[in-house]
Amino acid sequence: MLFLTLRAKPNDFVYLYESLSEEFEETPLLEGNDKETDELVKEIVTKVHMYQDKGIYPVPPNYNQDEELLKLESLKKPVTKLFISGFGWSGSSALSDIIKDCPGVSVMPGPGKHPLINLGAEDETTIFEQTGSLEALWDRFILDERKPTALSDFIRIHVLGVLPKRALEMKACFWTRAFVKKYGKSYYKLVDEFLYELLGRPEASLEEKKESFKRFSTRLINLVAIEEEADILLFDNAIKAQNISRLEMIGDATCIVISRDPDDQYISMQNENIYVTRSPETFVSMQYEKINAFTNGANYLKEQEDGIRPYAIFFEDLVLKGKEWREDLLKELLGPDAKAPDENAPNARFKSADSAKNIGQFKTVGRISSKYGLSRDVYEKILGPYLWKGKEN
Repeated sequence: MLFLTLRAKPNDFVYLYESLSEEFEETPLLEGNDKETDELVKEIVTKVHMYQDKGIYPVPPNYNQDEELLKLESLKKPVTKLFISGFGWSGSSALSDIIKDCPGVSVMPGPGKHPLINLGAEDETTIFEQTGSLEALWDRFILDERKPTALSDFIRIHVLGVLPKRALEMKACFWTRAFVKKYGKSYYKLVDEFLYELLGRPEASLEEKKESFKRFSTRLINLVAIEEEADILLFDNAIKAQNISRLEMIGDATCIVISRDPDDQYISMQNENIYVTRSPETFVSMQYEKINAFTNGANYLKEQEDGIRPYAIFFEDLVLKGKEWREDLLKELLGPDAKAPDENAPNARFKSADSAKNIGQFKTVGRISSKYGLSRDVYEKILGPYLWKGKEN
């Protein structure tokens, strides 16, 4: 895609991946709070909309002929895509830690560690579901929802990596910076072709636009898989449990969500989240919405027959049912050769004894969520069709 930058003459156009990738390596990037940056972003977005409206959106160079990109269409050995998420303070990090210690597993890059990013969020990819992500573009161009800033937010955050004025966008900004630093021009080429397919083909059908999302996601994932020589790519909280239907943008993936005794879950949320406190009534209402949204989304994906496998487990089962139970789960998710890592190894991330300390916290204050109608039994009933309880089931 062609962009007019403030550093070019008025009638000169330069390709995004040619004009910015070197700058990302040499400068601290655009700060987002100065006049020149605001003007640059506005000018780029204005040009994009003008191209689209006039039907003159430029074709990227070597479109559908770039050898580097063609290699990303498919791999000789397809990578296993495993998405792990939870319902908020439900223990998903325990399963992530177990799988990160399995051989052949690589992690889809996150923003990395930064003092402005929550502890534990350094591996959380934002390109699929955050402000200015593929999620917002999908809503705008596939679901036809009124999201007028979806495109400009995507360009500002996940293309240019502009430091945001809103704290909630910080993680996504740092994801872009980290990803571009490592994958530079390859990422920009992918963006070029994706935006052309989305904006430059007014005759494209809805199904063709959906395929453009899948193509972009597949290429992006394979770009990382090749670099990391990965058999399995772990996506840590890249898509929230209640938004599992977003996997339609990706296809052919496994998703597992971790649930937890809601009485313990509520206590952990109150103790560990210094920014937000919720009444029991609000917590229970939100959890009902989340678990029903997961089940509805999983049902929808099942109907699409797109190779997506959704699962749910309980944190308590993962921790207390032992190594054999965990190994059976890994075989279900990763294949018959999967082995449970040794939690007694010096650098093991997961320690069942440590995780067990987070079970039964409600005993100190009593069952709070249960008093408002939310218990593990309720979770089991709603999650039932997707709840994995062990090999014998």
